Amino acid sequence: MLIALVMALARLGFGTSYYVTSSSGNDGNDGLTAGTAWASLAVHVNGGAFVPGDIIYLKRGDTWNEQLIPPSSGAAGNPIQFDAYGTGAAPVITAAAPIAFVSASWTYVSGSTWKATIASTIASPSVNVVRFGTVYGMKRSTGGSCSSVIANKYDWCAAWPSLYVYSPAGVNPVTTYATDGSVTPVVATPSGLQMILVNGKSWITMQHIKVQMFDYMGVAVTGTADNLVFANMESDGMVPYGTTPHGFYVNATNPGNVQFLNDDVHLNYDGFRFDGTAAAITVTNCRAYANRDAGLKDNTGNATYSYSHFYGNNIAEMLPNDVVGGIAGSGNIASTTAPVVMNFNSYPARFSFTVDDVGSAAGTEAYINTFLPLFSARGVKFNAAVVPSYPVDWASVNNWYALGHEIDSHSWSHQYYTTNTNPQNATPYPNAPALVIQYTGSGTAATLTIAGGVLTTSVTGASGDNLNVPLASYNALTLFQYLQTLPHYSVQQNSPLWTTNGWPLSRPNTHVTNLLNVSNQDIKTAGYAILYGQTKLLPDEMTSSKSAIEANVPGLSESFYVYPDARSTARQDSEIESTKARVLRLEQIAATNTEGRIRTEVQLGELREGQNEIKAMIAAHDLGSKKGGGQK
Repeated sequence: MLIALVMALARLGFGTSYYVTSSSGNDGNDGLTAGTAWASLAVHVNGGAFVPGDIIYLKRGDTWNEQLIPPSSGAAGNPIQFDAYGTGAAPVITAAAPIAFVSASWTYVSGSTWKATIASTIASPSVNVVRFGTVYGMKRSTGGSCSSVIANKYDWCAAWPSLYVYSPAGVNPVTTYATDGSVTPVVATPSGLQMILVNGKSWITMQHIKVQMFDYMGVAVTGTADNLVFANMESDGMVPYGTTPHGFYVNATNPGNVQFLNDDVHLNYDGFRFDGTAAAITVTNCRAYANRDAGLKDNTGNATYSYSHFYGNNIAEMLPNDVVGGIAGSGNIASTTAPVVMNFNSYPARFSFTVDDVGSAAGTEAYINTFLPLFSARGVKFNAAVVPSYPVDWASVNNWYALGHEIDSHSWSHQYYTTNTNPQNATPYPNAPALVIQYTGSGTAATLTIAGGVLTTSVTGASGDNLNVPLASYNALTLFQYLQTLPHYSVQQNSPLWTTNGWPLSRPNTHVTNLLNVSNQDIKTAGYAILYGQTKLLPDEMTSSKSAIEANVPGLSESFYVYPDARSTARQDSEIESTKARVLRLEQIAATNTEGRIRTEVQLGELREGQNEIKAMIAAHDLGSKKGGGQK
């Protein structure tokens, strides 16, 4: 009986402490002390089995390019814990797999292409983004040879495990990207990579862990997971990738107790994102800044946030969507109150306001002019992206330029450029169709070919219906209008097919010399969607836009472009370089200030009650597991 009682107490309150360090550990160790720590998360942590009360410690200052997936559940009052040990910065879990920035990392391939090996233990890996210093590069891929598509600086292509980048023959990429200082692929998986995944496990506490640089999910809760605490953590995606990444994501089966306490979540698409069903999710004393869509987006209707601050999220819209859904509790700081934290103002925005698509809608310029006194009174500037193929109020644009505002070159037609490698087989099409064409005459068969800037058709049994159309003579609208006049052809543009198939609208001023080359496509038995070639839109559309803007704004020399799937060019690079000294000085000044000198007593007062509540929550949650004597 005594032995049975001791065993029961061990299971309820006395767990085992395990240690993991990527810098000096070994998966052949027992993991029971800091000196005999494991190295990876995959082998003994994700692949292990733990009991209630166990604590898994990650070493501060270390980084893991792999997932953390708890394999076991704790118990009520006796959770399994994941925490940090040692001194220094919080342990980091990241999808970033930087290439060692030394010449030996790179091997010359051919032309202007070099390659390096990506080191990662993530299963089924792929790459969606590569960052050169602070600049995100241009993905090039054809499904064939990477070296055939890389032509410019910051171009890259991946064929796992090799990363191919641009650098001239005889010039090692370390030299080409010396001012950038690094080349960092961000590892992904085709199904989406969750850096920390709690799937169907309950009674788990995580704290003092930082997750950063990922393109899908930082911390994800799925399945039947419940009774979870995430405290004193930070989850920063830092990757601009469509409608992800999300910092903290919950999409579980009606969880009743998921708590986020004193967490930071910045630079994601959504900071906190809650989908599916949930009985109760609480967000307390948390911060979410500069997330592209929302700081907190709750689609469950049962997430409560208190003593939290959401600021600068979705600044692309008026008014910004800092919080979407959710139940507002007490003590929250208004989203109009700027953060008062160390170094927040060390990196001022280049522009305070961006105006998109000037010219593409009537009255745009007049509307912007109403804001000029507001900008002038505050001494700030905006930038305006001009679409010059539409009627533009050039007098207003010239006035903005004279006042020191930025004038940028949008795509000539506003047609989107994309790096999708197979647009003709994707639905919805990433490249918008120009039109749908079908032959309706008496011929028994008809095919369409686009090559060399000419659209031709070949009709069997009615050669008089053959077409030979030089595309340089038309834009999308005039080509459509011309084809409408032909008696044996049916054409549709922005028809119900667009809505049915999820296609974007065709832009009427797009140059149809940008149409995708195709050969002998059937246009007799069904309508055929003519698409734009994604690699053609960039030089033609942007060159036309640049020329038109420079012709209408004397003195302006365009080098800053606005178009999807690309990067800013020389002007932005030079401005970044020119601000480095100022940023360094600001950091030095900020470092001399204590937190007490920066924070205001008003904000501290608002937060104090929430902080006390959090301390009580953590103390109660940890009560059953602090008996194990593990290092904190």
